[in-house]
Amino acid sequence: MDSLDPAVLPTVPGAFLFVSSPTARCGTTVVQRLLCSSPSALVFGEYGGAALIELATALTSRAKLLLRAEMHATDLERALAGEQFWYPHLLGDAPGFVELFRGALERCLAFHQQQTHARGRSLWGVKLPTVPVEALRNLRRLCPDSKVLYVVRDLVAAARSAKARCFVRTLAELQTFAETWREGVTAIEGLRADPRVHVLDYEAIERRDPDLLRELEAFTGMHGLDPAVLAARVNTWEGAPEKGHAPGQYLAPCALDEDELEVLERVVRCAPALRPGEIAAAPRR
Repeated sequence: MDSLDPAVLPTVPGAFLFVSSPTARCGTTVVQRLLCSSPSALVFGEYGGAALIELATALTSRAKLLLRAEMHATDLERALAGEQFWYPHLLGDAPGFVELFRGALERCLAFHQQQTHARGRSLWGVKLPTVPVEALRNLRRLCPDSKVLYVVRDLVAAARSAKARCFVRTLAELQTFAETWREGVTAIEGLRADPRVHVLDYEAIERRDPDLLRELEAFTGMHGLDPAVLAARVNTWEGAPEKGHAPGQYLAPCALDEDELEVLERVVRCAPALRPGEIAAAPRR
């Protein structure tokens, strides 16, 4: 066997929300700030998000050792008896070893829950953009009480914002950005049937759609969201524009030239369902 039966995959209790997106500049931070405006919720940032993904990935990788638990125990006995054989992966108690990683993920969830309760709030989450959808699927398997809110923004708008933020400086970097966006937008379709996964259209945020707050509150359970958050123009650190920052914490999107738009169109052309017409019609200025 080379894959673990999902029925015996270690799971970790604990309800939380994971906010992600196909790339940066898709709106995860404004969603984070909006959810934090709820008197019952606290959504932590990218350090916490990265930690959860790293711990979940490590647990899934080590959980495969359970398939050969008996072999590992036997090898340990053979080694202790002085038998000479090839055992570079000598382990012994495979379930106990896997439990170290399950326990680490459980402690991470408990830490965030404790931090949330200490601030007088009950619901918590984290945010991290550009998480591969397969990693989100894995997190959902390990943490069945979790929810995933996936924010999708139009590629041209995301790229213009990324250029302003200095996240993409060359055509090669722009192509990588676009390919990552395409992979995420395509892959998330495989999770739409999961009732604990919700795909949010960023354009609803820009339009300040009156149904947006109700949509978010219904999915997350984080009620009392403050619409005034959407009026705040904050999308970067305070600092020098050449570093992708701004004196007032707001960077206007950059224009894309013909070569840059062609890169985006070429990438999206490989997946024609992904709004190719919007790129062709995008403003050049």
